[in-house]
Amino acid sequence: MAVISFGWDPGSDSVLRALLLAMAPRSITYTNFGPSMSMGHSVCAKSKTGSKDALSVTIPTGTGEHRRMVYVELEPDADLVTVEKAIKADDYFKK
Repeated sequence: MAVISFGWDPGSDSVLRALLLAMAPRSITYTNFGPSMSMGHSVCAKSKTGSKDALSVTIPTGTGEHRRMVYVELEPDADLVTVEKAIKADDYFKK
């Protein structure tokens, strides 16, 4: 069994964009949601060693582009630079 489009974005919204792009290849299919919290990016940032808690906020800048703000509460004695490097090195944040 496979679950496809479980959620909004990514999910059903992404499937709709792909279908519309297939029907109208030169159309504009990007969406600008937000600003809003990104649960996936927040969980990813929280998982890094030295991170006690984290919140990631997506801020749209137009034409499907966005800026991401990540707020991290460090564990006692954690090194900010080390945690920052770990978050930025994760593939989830490379896009």
